[in-house]
Amino acid sequence: MVTVNLYGRPVGDNADKLATRAGKLVRAYCPVKYVDWRQVPDNFKEDVWFKLLQEFEFNVPNHLAKMIVMRSLPQKFRTYKHDLRTGPLLGKVTMQEKLDARPVDFDSDCWKIFVENESIPGIKEKHAKYSENQKKRTIHHTCGRESYANKIHKLAVKEGLVAEAARGLAWMDVHVGKDGKEQVKAARARRKELIDAGLVSALDFENDEIAEVFGPDKCRAGLLGYSPLVSKKQALYASVATAVMNANTNPTITAPRTDHMVEALLPKHTELITNVVLQVMAKQQQNQHSASTNPAVGGYVVYGIDGEHCEGLLVQPEERKSRLPEAVVSSGDRKLSGRKSAIC
Repeated sequence: MVTVNLYGRPVGDNADKLATRAGKLVRAYCPVKYVDWRQVPDNFKEDVWFKLLQEFEFNVPNHLAKMIVMRSLPQKFRTYKHDLRTGPLLGKVTMQEKLDARPVDFDSDCWKIFVENESIPGIKEKHAKYSENQKKRTIHHTCGRESYANKIHKLAVKEGLVAEAARGLAWMDVHVGKDGKEQVKAARARRKELIDAGLVSALDFENDEIAEVFGPDKCRAGLLGYSPLVSKKQALYASVATAVMNANTNPTITAPRTDHMVEALLPKHTELITNVVLQVMAKQQQNQHSASTNPAVGGYVVYGIDGEHCEGLLVQPEERKSRLPEAVVSSGDRKLSGRKSAIC
């Protein structure tokens, strides 16, 4: 049984087994001749899912589990191709050398297409730039195949915390360098004093020790120190759900927070979610105002009750017309099409 938490991430003892098995099945069923995961035919992806369904059970309906699992497969496909670049293809210069480096279990046509795709102008430079950026990293992920989400889950159970309060602990645990140093440690020590004094919430990852060291999360798709597949917005909603469940089912939870912090928890997260919604609404309004070049009407623009001419040309009866009572240069911030709209 694989447990899916409120954030939609597999956690528990079988989560790592699921991730490993999914990676192996992607390598078995999804040909690397496709440049991008989106180009991989759906029947190959379905083969991976049905095979997983034969081996694993989930605590959520299968259609929801499928959506969760499928989101993790593109990264496994990219990792597969990366392993081929740094394995059989490493050091191979000429096309013939690359073709001769085909692994014994690879289809020759599939390997040939993969090698040709890797030789497209700009691809090699792109990979080299990414490799160079990776070498500049000073903070490395050290928990192997175990995901952040599962690490946080295990730490939360071990320490008697709710998951959000374990984000900093998980980060420290998986980012300790060979020299034993870790950036978030000092920030967490300062934060613990505030938590014990009841001045801040242990569940507020908007302002926790990771945010203090690295700044607010700017990635739209993932949340630093938790998961690349869980957005900040999703995490906020799940935090509220967690708080409600804890308040209703376990008022004496051992998370490091005081009674008045429990009372203040829901308003705090409600405020955070409201801010997210307002930001989205503001962005939509901004996009609406910036649509100055979009045509407001479609077809030929004619004026007056009997007008049948557009810019001096006769508009035929079967042609589409947009009739206005009088000539107008513009309507607010959206200009009318001159001769004929792009959407007719």
